[in-house]
Amino acid sequence: MHIPDGWLSWPILLFAWAVTIMALAIAVGKIKNQEADTLSSIGAVAAVIFVAQMFNFPIAGGTSGHMLGAAFATLILGAPGAIIVMFSVLAVQAFVFADGGILALGANAMNMGVIGVLVAGGVRKTFEKLTPAVQLKSKESLTLYLTMGFLSAFLSVFVASFVAGIELVLSGATTFSVSIPPILAYHFIIGIGEGILTVFILVFLHESEFPVVTLEENRSFLDAAKSSNKAVIGLSIVLLFLSFLSLFASSNPDGLEKVGIIAGLEEKAKEPFKLGIANDYQFLGLTGAMGTFFSALLGIIILLGIFLLPAMYWQERKMTRQKA
Repeated sequence: MHIPDGWLSWPILLFAWAVTIMALAIAVGKIKNQEADTLSSIGAVAAVIFVAQMFNFPIAGGTSGHMLGAAFATLILGAPGAIIVMFSVLAVQAFVFADGGILALGANAMNMGVIGVLVAGGVRKTFEKLTPAVQLKSKESLTLYLTMGFLSAFLSVFVASFVAGIELVLSGATTFSVSIPPILAYHFIIGIGEGILTVFILVFLHESEFPVVTLEENRSFLDAAKSSNKAVIGLSIVLLFLSFLSLFASSNPDGLEKVGIIAGLEEKAKEPFKLGIANDYQFLGLTGAMGTFFSALLGIIILLGIFLLPAMYWQERKMTRQKA
């Protein structure tokens, strides 16, 4: 669902950047006073989502889809952390891997990293309100949690894709009748795939005694990570699994790219600024599985570095002040 440069008009681009910057400012303001563990946890989830988005699964009509990850990040970190995660992942994809436009980064971040997160957060709050006042049995609570996980993942993809389509229409790049029906049709299927993959990951984390599994506990990943290393271990295993899965990604265009082909937008697409490191996930010119593997590794290192290095510095300063 990454929009390239050249598809959106300047008014849409500027509006999207304004929304994204405002959302990021609010998100950073909400977590800036938390401990260094917060940054470490955000970095771990960002790495998982980056690799998850590299796996394109085939759907109907020679099209593919990939996991968005906004719902997963929201369920694990909460909305502020999820917004920061999604923007970081999309920025690395755009600047290092030429996946999505540089100018269109604000729109992609708004669609996937703000709207997707807010939709997922809204679904969770709705489920929490519907939860009976009496304490649920573990099995019932888990079923409710997984149902909420599926719906939040599905709706985050579906709504974000609809907004992306509206942006194309308002930019004059295509018409409503040409773009919106296929976008919704493709992403309805992709949303189901996202929901299934999200539930699969949540089930695995539950079976591995991941601390965050039920609505009634209402604990965050950050709290869990401080009290048990199982939270970090669980995400590490998921990261390894998704890294392996990404080697078998479909080469078919994703839902939005397919609509661009249908609407004749390929010629309007402008290549973003390229660093020449791993364009199109081909690390140093390596193609196929090797290029994918080393691109995944590079992305993981970059994202972990973005968050772990400041966390280490933050922790060192805290220890220094305590000794003084």
